[in-house]
Amino acid sequence: MPLPLHLFDGQSPGSVVFHGGDGFFYHKVNSRPNRKFTYLRCVHRNNKALMCLGSAKALLGQGLLYSLHGHSHPSNSLYPLMKAVKRDIILRVKLGDQTAFHEIVQQEGQKYPPEVRVLVPIGSIQSRLHAIRSALRPPLPRNLGVLGAYLLLPEYQYLTQCLHVPESCFAGMCGSLPEKTLSLVFITPEMKTFMQTRSTVFADGTERKLFRKPKASQIFQIVTVWRFHVSATSTIVLLPFTHLYLFFTYHFHSNTKKENNKYCSQ
Repeated sequence: MPLPLHLFDGQSPGSVVFHGGDGFFYHKVNSRPNRKFTYLRCVHRNNKALMCLGSAKALLGQGLLYSLHGHSHPSNSLYPLMKAVKRDIILRVKLGDQTAFHEIVQQEGQKYPPEVRVLVPIGSIQSRLHAIRSALRPPLPRNLGVLGAYLLLPEYQYLTQCLHVPESCFAGMCGSLPEKTLSLVFITPEMKTFMQTRSTVFADGTERKLFRKPKASQIFQIVTVWRFHVSATSTIVLLPFTHLYLFFTYHFHSNTKKENNKYCSQ
């Protein structure tokens, strides 16, 4: 006996799920132009736990569905809602939302009844979310210049986003790549505001040769005077053979005189 044919969007872009209102759902197998029917198979065909062999055929022009082979599992009328939850979760990750996966699953699940939420555990979708988020990241940069160019792009600024405010702490690049003096500059919004109020900035670092010890590192500090005390605004651990170039422009502290804006190297 034919059933009324219904369709809704699947989890993947462009996919369609067919059903006859009886709680069983199908994916399209083929629909050749010279064939009268479109043949369908159960959505759980590739599920290792179920391996359902249920199948059906549909008359798209007449909106009818005919069941061909029985199913090895009970009907589930909540399947469309379960797929809707997964679509909402995947959409948020595709749009670049950097919220933890378990929080996204929890937040999107709150929009649906409890009996639907229990059908979407994070383990059932976590691997796909990892793949989507990994695809949104830039390719591995071959040098600092390429990395700096990536970080300047709006779609990759979330990589340097501050934890407390939705702003990037990447300020730009200075130096020269051919001369091996290129450096990336990072500064938080609060520190940028603080530096704009300073008229004098000091830079200090160790100058002796680095000892060949496993945990030995040179330290470079940028300090200023605040409330009659010398306060460190930045502390940088230098790697071997690292040249650090700091270029303070009016972008960082507008009160500094023009003749004081020059390279400081260590």
